[in-house]
Amino acid sequence: MIDTTKFDIPDFYKVKMTFGQAVSIMEMFGDSDDVLNGMRKLNDAFTKYCETPQDEEFYDIYCYEVNAYNMVFDNMSKLFYDIPRDKSPFTLTRNF
Repeated sequence: MIDTTKFDIPDFYKVKMTFGQAVSIMEMFGDSDDVLNGMRKLNDAFTKYCETPQDEEFYDIYCYEVNAYNMVFDNMSKLFYDIPRDKSPFTLTRNF
């Protein structure tokens, strides 16, 4: 599952990029053409890294990846939220 929050990137580590660049970075990080897999792997890396609270070091290592994650999230965030079942004629499940 994809977390429904973005990374809180310190200003020093913010990088401007296009949506296309962000998608490519997430695909490469996920070792496939699967953007969501890259986002999932970055979430996992951050969760593992949070066991030692040194966030700035994480951003040193994953500067481009967290910026790409946030760019993809901003552009695709509506896909990451569940539609209330009573508002949709479809039954949706999220298995990613």
